[in-house]
Amino acid sequence: MIDLEIVKEPICHALGKNEVQPESSIYQAYKIDSGKKIGSNITVNEGLCSLVGFSPSDFKQADYFLLDEINNNAQIIELSDLSSDYKDCMKATKDFDNEDLTYAQMILKNKDKAKDFVHTKIWSEVISEFKNKWFGSIAIIERYCRKINFSNDLSYSFLIVLKNSQDPYELEIISRKLKGMVRHQIKVVNTKNLDKSLLIKIS
Repeated sequence: MIDLEIVKEPICHALGKNEVQPESSIYQAYKIDSGKKIGSNITVNEGLCSLVGFSPSDFKQADYFLLDEINNNAQIIELSDLSSDYKDCMKATKDFDNEDLTYAQMILKNKDKAKDFVHTKIWSEVISEFKNKWFGSIAIIERYCRKINFSNDLSYSFLIVLKNSQDPYELEIISRKLKGMVRHQIKVVNTKNLDKSLLIKIS
């Protein structure tokens, strides 16, 4: 029997550049990712991935999950400080939304073609990363459920948590881009708004 208490910890971002303490929440969840994150007085233990017998290299995986066995719901939680690829996508999207013709002309010298290129080609890598973490995390959680003889079908949702410094407009953009990624519910929030978005609160 696997005890989820072993992988329970405060929801915490990776330690960012020039940060003394990683941005974290008072709320807890169960760790999926088996990578180590070490901040000031914070050490992250192995996650569920290793405990159910997978190697961390077997799947892309999100950071955390919550499980409501009574209502057959699971929530996958990914914390992100946004990669440089994402920031490039965001810059281009903002420019197009603001009708920045100079930027559009700089790419292919055709606004319509450039906009389509950004939305379908550049964003595809970012969205693919989230999709891979989504499906990899489901595989890990499903194996855990089999090991504890939980046979009910789970309904999954995806919560993406960005840092508090993130522009609310950028949250709206990434929510729009990820909509339709999977047929399940996806929500994008800042760390400070976690309390309104968690599937359940555990202590």
